[in-house]
Amino acid sequence: MKSVLIATLIFLFSLNLFSQDYCQGNPTESYLPLKLNTVKKYYFDGFYYTEKIIDNVSINNKMYFKVIQEYSKGSKTELYLRKDASGIFEYHKETNKEFLKLPSKLELNFTWYNIDSTVKFKIIDTIGIYKSPYCSYSNLLTIETKVQNKNNLVYTYYYKRGIGFIGGLKNGTPISFVDLKKKSACFPGGDDEMQKFIINNIEYPQKAKEEGIEGKVIIGFEVDTNGKLLNIKVLRSINSDLDSEAIRIVKLMPNWEPNYLINGETIKMSYQLPINFTISKLKE
Repeated sequence: MKSVLIATLIFLFSLNLFSQDYCQGNPTESYLPLKLNTVKKYYFDGFYYTEKIIDNVSINNKMYFKVIQEYSKGSKTELYLRKDASGIFEYHKETNKEFLKLPSKLELNFTWYNIDSTVKFKIIDTIGIYKSPYCSYSNLLTIETKVQNKNNLVYTYYYKRGIGFIGGLKNGTPISFVDLKKKSACFPGGDDEMQKFIINNIEYPQKAKEEGIEGKVIIGFEVDTNGKLLNIKVLRSINSDLDSEAIRIVKLMPNWEPNYLINGETIKMSYQLPINFTISKLKE
């Protein structure tokens, strides 16, 4: 008889359950939440861009959030936003001035302008509705945006408490939405690449093999906001040698792609990884 080793790997991931429905937002938060390390991906009028709040910077003795927008066309822009009791303000680098981005006092028909008065903003609703490919939103702050001297070009932008900007119209036609496809942390390249990684690196412990010890070891771990695997531990043990091998494989993994919630926030996510160790004996 010839002994053949087969390690059967089953990937059944148990995610932390987050009770909040991100299509509903959070009614206790701002219409434009500003939190470091939040990431969102948008579709806007024919292209995609990713927006990330990366730092706090001081400008003219005021603290701003630095926001990077990277576009699918290859360009990149920087925004600087800050919040006080009056609302949220955007710093305009070319003029070294700031303008009101979003007022804190939300009154219907309240009107304001951008830095050079070429764009007029007006609150037209606080219970607006909008449907994207992912969500049917309600109770939205709705802002009409008119671009001066451009054939009366009118945009309508929608904001949801706890989420921020969620989509918009251009002259009444939908042109923008938040892309919610990426939600969960994952091994670089996805489950197929993880399976290849484990199969290529796993070694069945010789002592356990000789004693015919088989079974399923369940490993638990967390993926932090940078994709690092933390708190790796055995949740269900079969044998100390098999436990150690399962732990070794998970510790050997590269950083994962971090978990982005639908509201753009990066947070830790807990996983459970069952690994089945099976020895099969085949006749020659």
